[in-house]
Amino acid sequence: SLVTGQHAASLVTGLHAESLVTGIHAGSLVTGLHTGSLITGLHAASLVTGLNAGSLVTGLHAGLLDTELHAASMHTGLHAGSLVTGLHAASLVTGQHAASLVTGQHAASLVTGLHAESLVTGLHAGSLVTGLHTGSLITGLHAASLVTGLHAGSLVTGLHAASLVTGLHAASLVTELHTDSWSWEL
Repeated sequence: SLVTGQHAASLVTGLHAESLVTGIHAGSLVTGLHTGSLITGLHAASLVTGLNAGSLVTGLHAGLLDTELHAASMHTGLHAGSLVTGLHAASLVTGQHAASLVTGQHAASLVTGLHAESLVTGLHAGSLVTGLHTGSLITGLHAASLVTGLHAGSLVTGLHAASLVTGLHAASLVTELHTDSWSWEL
C-alpha cells in the first residue's frame, strides 16, 4: 500500500516507500538514484520540515543548491543566495517573489521553466526541470501547492490524481511526506 505504509519495491523503477503520504522513504522516485539526490545529489531529511540539501541539481554540498543556496529548511525558512546563478531569496516557503530561480530571469524556471509564487504555500509549476506546462511535474503533475494541497494529475507519466501508480489519491504529496531523496530522469 502506498498510503497505509506497505513496503513498495518501486514506484516507477526504484522507489522504496514506507508510505507516499505519511512517511515515504525514497531511494529513488523514478530512476533509483541513491538517497541524497534530487536529480543527482539532494539529500532530504524532510521536504517539509527541514530539507538538508547536498544539491538540487548537480550534487553540491549542503549550503548550495547549485552555486550559493544555503538551505536550513525548505519549509521553515530557506535562505537562498542563489538557486543556480545568483537568486537571493529570504524564503522559498513563505512566499517571497523570486526574480529568478535559475538564471536571473523571472521566476518561470527552476532549471528551465518553473514559475513559482511560492515553493510551499502555492507553487505554480509550469515546469520543475525542463519547462513542462503547469499541471506537470516531470510530465503531468499539476500543483496548486506542494505542501498544503498538491493536486496530482501525474507524478511521472500522467497518472490521474486518483492514482499514483496503484490508486493513490493525493490531496497532498508533501504534507507529512518524509523523504531522503527525490530523483528522476526526464
